[in-house]
Amino acid sequence: MINLLWISSLSFLFVLNFIRERVKIEQGEADRLKELDHVKTRLYSNITHEFRTPLTLILGMAGLIREKPGEWIEEGTRKIENQGRILLHHVNQMLDLTKLESSSMPLHLVRGNIVKLIGQMVEMFRSTAEDKSISLSYASGTDRFVMDYDPEKIVQLLSNLLSNALKYTQRGGAVELSVSPTPEADSLEIRVNDNGPGIPEESLAHIFDRFYRVDQGNEQASEGSGRGLALTRELEKLLGGTIRAESEQGKGALFCILLPVTRQAPIQEESGAGFMEEKITTLLVRHHFPEAHDYHTSEFMEEGLSPGLP
Repeated sequence: MINLLWISSLSFLFVLNFIRERVKIEQGEADRLKELDHVKTRLYSNITHEFRTPLTLILGMAGLIREKPGEWIEEGTRKIENQGRILLHHVNQMLDLTKLESSSMPLHLVRGNIVKLIGQMVEMFRSTAEDKSISLSYASGTDRFVMDYDPEKIVQLLSNLLSNALKYTQRGGAVELSVSPTPEADSLEIRVNDNGPGIPEESLAHIFDRFYRVDQGNEQASEGSGRGLALTRELEKLLGGTIRAESEQGKGALFCILLPVTRQAPIQEESGAGFMEEKITTLLVRHHFPEAHDYHTSEFMEEGLSPGLP
């Protein structure tokens, strides 16, 4: 009889514990689905905003051209083209992120002077920084460092970081990109530093998560769908490197990239500076980083354009 009661008690406790665990699992799943719905709603809202602004300007320009073609045809078609590129950039960025996460984006490595590429790329953002009265500086521990790299991925990765830094740095602030080999020369360290508002401590661990956005409490920072840094992290993983972020709120942010150094790819013949500038411009236009062209020009500000950086 005692054994039977003991077995019955154990069975009851087992069933009770099983029910409790099931309730906890179901509650956790419900909370996860609720959070997922919240993320989706926020994402759809952000993407809608990103697409709505260019589409509104395109429709407005089309109306002006139709009413006064002689007055608006040249300027209107140019602005329609610019807004079309912004829309294409949003679409391409979403597709690139999907390709990277599914491991279907190939690398096209060449062996060449990566320092030259980075320096020329920084210059493409010079006018954007000047328009915002931001000091943009470039520091290199060497003028020449030969290694394997994918030019398109490097331009895309660093453009994302520079775009973010210029977006969040206030007028009169400073952004610096520096590059130097590590003491062992087995890695190349690239640092993008700004003196903007910084990143809250509770957000720092999540800034590379897909669709995560840091709430800076202002309209400009609320734009975007949180793809840019997620894409940056996936690009860094594809290149075999690492990326980390450091920040203290109110004192700016630092993004540090470490790229592994190899020298096995085909050698890229070095051409003149004009060729390099043309190549970088082509890459920037392909992915359409408005900051490197006319994103901050007065004509866009007069139109109230706010395309929302990634």
